[in-house]
Formats: sequence, structure tokens, C-alpha cells
Amino acid sequence: MKVLAVSILLIGMTTSTYAQSAPADEGRRVWGYVFAAPAIGGAPTSEQFFHWGGGVEWRFQPRVGLAADMGALHFGDSPAYPLFMLSIDGSYHFRDQRARALVPFITGGYSGASLVAGLDMPWANAGAGVNYWLRNGKGFLAEVRYQVTRRGNGCYGAGPCRNWFVESRAGFNF
Repeated sequence: MKVLAVSILLIGMTTSTYAQSAPADEGRRVWGYVFAAPAIGGAPTSEQFFHWGGGVEWRFQPRVGLAADMGALHFGDSPAYPLFMLSIDGSYHFRDQRARALVPFITGGYSGASLVAGLDMPWANAGAGVNYWLRNGKGFLAEVRYQVTRRGNGCYGAGPCRNWFVESRAGFNF
């Protein structure tokens, strides 16, 4: 977990320095986002979830980016504890952000889940969505993302250790 925290810190420092030196005509290279995502899925203890959080994305090539986000995953059937979720993802944008309109994208990567009790599970994720950019450099986010895990230090309850969910993210880019 320390390695992930240091990686996010380094990415943040690198992207803020790079963003300050990028020419204005290259379009938006670094942006933050927040999201809320109702989800359905399969876990031994729940089938309804709610995921919320925020993150930052760095577009280091005209259409290729790297994102990191963190948030909380709440179980609809068990409100006693949310999981802390941290994701590091690559992304491909089918249009340049300078288009100032709809920019579809695909994303995929690693997510880690942790609970106060010490549950630590690696997750894989994949998704597709669209950013709608406004003239002021802000925008809206819509995404569908699938997350799954098959192993870890424990499970959420009795039964097989395979948990998954599909979330429908809606958010704001800034």
C-alpha cells in the first residue's frame, strides 16, 4: 500500500510540473474529476453497491492517459463498513480534448480494496465512457466500469472468493 501511495504522490508532482510547462495550444493534459456510481454485482454478502470518489488524469500523449482515483465502496445490504478503493488505470481517448465536445474513451487497470479490519484484495477493472468538455475547460463524465477480484487475504463473507460489480459512473471534470 505504501508503494501505491508513493506512486500517486510522484504522479501528482510530475503531472503538476508538466502541466505548468505545456503550451496552451496542446489542449488539456491534466484534470481532476469526482464521481458517484450506483452498482450491481455479485458478492457473498451483497448485490447492490454505491461507489463514490475522485481522482486525477494525466494525458501524456495526445490520446493516451494515466489516471489514479480513490473512493469508498458501500455495500447496499451491509451498511456497516465501506471498502476503501484505489485505482490506477491507463486510458485511450478516441478524440483529442481540444475538440470541446464529446470525447469517448476506454480504460482499464488495477484497483486495490482495503477495509479497516485489514482486508486487502487486488481487483482488475475495465470500462468505457465519454467526457463532455465545455468551453471553460470543465466537463461532465459518464462511464460504465466492471471490477472483479478472485483472490486476496480474505473474502467479504462465506462462499467463493470471487466478487464483482458493474458500476455506472456520473461525474464532473475540472
